Amino acid sequence: MRQSIWFSALAVAALTFGESYDPDVPDKCVIETITSEGGNCRTYVQCEETDQQGDDMGAWNVCYLGGRQYFTHDEIGDCSITYTQAGGQNGVTEDGLHHPVIQFAQLDNWEEVNFEDILAKQGDKETGNLVLKKKEIGPKDIIYEIGIPKLARASTSAFGISLIMDDADKPGTAHVVQYQKNEFGTGAKYQLEAQIFDGAGDQIGHTGKTEVDDSGFISLASKLPNQVVFQVGAVDSDPLKACYASDCWTCDDGDGGAHACNVGNGPRNGFENGDREGDMGFTC
Repeated sequence: MRQSIWFSALAVAALTFGESYDPDVPDKCVIETITSEGGNCRTYVQCEETDQQGDDMGAWNVCYLGGRQYFTHDEIGDCSITYTQAGGQNGVTEDGLHHPVIQFAQLDNWEEVNFEDILAKQGDKETGNLVLKKKEIGPKDIIYEIGIPKLARASTSAFGISLIMDDADKPGTAHVVQYQKNEFGTGAKYQLEAQIFDGAGDQIGHTGKTEVDDSGFISLASKLPNQVVFQVGAVDSDPLKACYASDCWTCDDGDGGAHACNVGNGPRNGFENGDREGDMGFTC
């Protein structure tokens, strides 16, 4: 079971090399912005579960260095893109327009998010990539892609574009509430509510009461570079399971060490008045 929950965690995160946001990930959009030979800017937004090019956001009227082009889209709200470097300008040797900065009204009041900064931070890895950059020699296109949650989802859990923490291998904790299915107004599936805290005790991610998917999973994004994934079982006596990166654990009487998970301990498998809750620790 330890291995299967980890593979499911990868499927939930599903940010794979060569795609800035895998089409199987729900409630997300991919923004693609392209320039050709230092001009001819185009931007597309794809919010369906497909790898096809998305909605054309229309002609740019400021397709030049420093020009800030505004867009609006039903699924991501208001946003803008500004190219901050160009070949031959200020000592820049890379040809064309590049180093775009994207800003969203829904994310920290138009906080600047630099594609190249994320590329440098995420490094050369096969999973967990938020941004993709590629060049096509023939038309001399420079193409950037970035994943963004849909407008309705971004307000309920932190998203890791500009929130990725620099520190690694630090202690973290999670407080989780599991709501008993078919009890006290909860439907036919278990629901979870969770908060993620860093080593200083500051909250760095949370989700409200949310129903698990058909496989019993919920993933929670935060300021951490990876998602925390929780899995419930089929019946009340099944313990809660969790994963962060490659580290997975089970909240049963045998759990100890760094995790010390106490969700589900006690009478009636920890459920009382329709829910059970507890804490756990992990290295992030």
